[in-house]
Amino acid sequence: MKMLSFKTKGLGRRIKVKTARGLIRKYDTQFVTLQETKKDFIDLEFYKRLWGDYVVSWEAIFENNTSGGFLCCWGNVVFSMSRVHKGNGFLAIEGNWRDNNEVITLVNVYSPWDLEGKRRFWKELLDYKNSSNVSRWCITRDFNSVRKRNERVGSSNNGGGNSGNKEIEEFNAFIEN
Repeated sequence: MKMLSFKTKGLGRRIKVKTARGLIRKYDTQFVTLQETKKDFIDLEFYKRLWGDYVVSWEAIFENNTSGGFLCCWGNVVFSMSRVHKGNGFLAIEGNWRDNNEVITLVNVYSPWDLEGKRRFWKELLDYKNSSNVSRWCITRDFNSVRKRNERVGSSNNGGGNSGNKEIEEFNAFIEN
């Protein structure tokens, strides 16, 4: 399984679609998750430009609060979707990976920034996972959290004080579940 995930910060400019297409081609990608698409509609021609042909399926959440939207697309030859769940901060695609005939859930994540929003997101994602009978999961992208204080770099929110420690503790507990 070859997956690609990245934060686009908008797909309105052709250069961003061309860059994404180049990465898909370079790595012979079979499943793509994009965050911050900043699109409210995407037509079939866009998917053809992104994927390279019309043998593609997709699911999207457009303009999800401040995240700007999520997009998952995959080649119909390698993956067959059976279920989709659009949550607050995530897009989950369940289906059959045809190479090995294995059922898998692929999740595209862009978590809220605030701690209360993260708590709601963590709970919803865990509830969804616990209600699923699929054992194989692959979760991609941005939880906007760190497991250790020294992982937070380049941010004005350095996770300082007790609130930063509390968030780290809660995020680690979420991962353990």
